Amino acid sequence: EEVSFLKTLDSGLKRLDNILQNNSKITGTDVFELYDTYGFPKDLTTLILQEKNIKFDDKEFELEMQKQKNRSKKSSSIDYGEWTIVSNSENECFVGYNKSTHTSKITRYRSVSVKDEVKYHIVLEETPFYPEGGGQVGDSGYLKYSDANIEVLDTRKENNLIYHVVDNLPKDLKSKCDALINSDRRISISRNHTATHLLHLELRNMLGDHVMQKGSLVEESYFRFDFSHHNAISSDVLEKIEQNVNETILKNTSLAEKINVPISDAEKMGALMLFGEKYEEKVRVIQFGESIELCGGTHVGSTSEIGLFKIVSESSIASGVRRIEARTGISAFNLLNDNYKKSRNLETILKTKDISSAIDKLLNDNKTLEIKNQKLEKESLSKMIDDLVQESERIGDIYFVNQKLKIDSKNLKEISFILKEKKNIVAIIGVLSDNKINVGLFISNNLVSSDFNAKDLIGMVSEKISGSGGGQSHFAVSGGSKPEGFNDAVSQIKNSLINR
Repeated sequence: EEVSFLKTLDSGLKRLDNILQNNSKITGTDVFELYDTYGFPKDLTTLILQEKNIKFDDKEFELEMQKQKNRSKKSSSIDYGEWTIVSNSENECFVGYNKSTHTSKITRYRSVSVKDEVKYHIVLEETPFYPEGGGQVGDSGYLKYSDANIEVLDTRKENNLIYHVVDNLPKDLKSKCDALINSDRRISISRNHTATHLLHLELRNMLGDHVMQKGSLVEESYFRFDFSHHNAISSDVLEKIEQNVNETILKNTSLAEKINVPISDAEKMGALMLFGEKYEEKVRVIQFGESIELCGGTHVGSTSEIGLFKIVSESSIASGVRRIEARTGISAFNLLNDNYKKSRNLETILKTKDISSAIDKLLNDNKTLEIKNQKLEKESLSKMIDDLVQESERIGDIYFVNQKLKIDSKNLKEISFILKEKKNIVAIIGVLSDNKINVGLFISNNLVSSDFNAKDLIGMVSEKISGSGGGQSHFAVSGGSKPEGFNDAVSQIKNSLINR
């Protein structure tokens, strides 16, 4: 236990030093990572930081702790069965970097129950299926037996053990099978994975050596790449990065793969290593021209196999961390082709090839029409209000307007501007919409007083229409679910006017 703790202490201290060397401060998330990934006690981290006069956000640490508890709770709902040994083997390994099929056999399996749904995890003696890891999704495909094909839904890794997720088991667990990966899917994933390396290189070339990979997701149809950088990347720079990656693709640069390289030799080669990643003493080095990285994923044989590279988006995902999403190959072609079709369709609709100018003209014309429409609408509302005032009930020298109108409820505010400067008017106007009602209460400025104002009186309206509202002394509005209460609200306001 003492030796184990000292190892934990050593690795944690190295990680902590790395964080502090690369950042002027440490976050609660960093402290949680030290605790969760490296087993480094939070109290010890706090003590070390206090000696350096450095603080961290304890609430952020607790938030990450709660997220982990939620993940554990979710995971606990999965019932893993015990491994059943089918045949003893010391050679359960991955052999699929250069092959898409391999004859193999099951060495062990287990059942897994998730919400009453049962699946199986199968381990093969040797497998061409790449397991999920390093941001790359796992392979899918089939296990072909003489009497049946068993679909492999996913491939994952647990404690260096590669297992295949399937719905059912073969009748004869000890018979051999042909393990066939989905080759089309694998090559699409490999295109995207190699593209992340080329993109990483160009980001460092264009933005600086501070750019380092912070995470990735490599799927069949697209990939996303997270990296350290504090500012948004301009469209011009993104375009140049995209162009440079595509030029590298066209150079048909071949893969130079080196396996079982001592990590010290890899460092001398200038291979990029992910910050905070754990590496074995011997590593796999992937090189495409100037791009040299440690990587366990699958890649194309040469850059030309990528075909095409297209950046889809660039955004911020955290302080100092940006994300680029991109596509390659057929997926990139389909995206560009869809956009080309849309562009051609717009040319047909707009009857011009200068789409930008045509759209600018449409926007300007629309703005002009909106202004004219607003003016006409205001004039129409003003005339309508004048007519309502003339037809309204007189209480002394005050015009009392009470009507339900078929107008847009947003016009209640416009009516308030019209009535605000008119004298001796109290108006309550209802607007029906989807069995609900919005009611506006208007009082001319010359009638507003501390004991007679729309802001206070709207409460009575809200009560009658089963709603809520608020506003100012000359204008208030309430929305409710009981339209039939409008007449009672009118009576209440009328009584308040008479008794004011």
